[in-house]
Amino acid sequence: PVLPVIVIDELSQAVPLAQALSAGGIHVFEVTLRTACALEAIQEIKAAMPDCITGAGTVTSPDQIDEVLKAGADFAVSPGATPALLKAASQQKLSLIPGVSTPSDVIQAIEHGYELLKLFPAE
Repeated sequence: PVLPVIVIDELSQAVPLAQALSAGGIHVFEVTLRTACALEAIQEIKAAMPDCITGAGTVTSPDQIDEVLKAGADFAVSPGATPALLKAASQQKLSLIPGVSTPSDVIQAIEHGYELLKLFPAE
């Protein structure tokens, strides 16, 4: 029921932060792609803690779908739901939680086969 959204500014913070969350009973993490070291952080967390579920957040393009898969991400979260992004995730067999803001966004995601959606922005 808790999915922490984490921003890794320094790569050296990634594994210790994930270990602290895991020690507290949280074994699922979303690492946002808002920093230069985010993909490396996902790789390091997955290598150090393979039993934890590590995802990528702020995924905004089909190219990033490929990058997060190569980094070892188990899932991705996007702030939006463009047809290209939905199609790329589906073709790559990556579990994506697309962000939706409007009824049209919801309908579009459902038409592409998505059932789990993120209301964005959630304030």
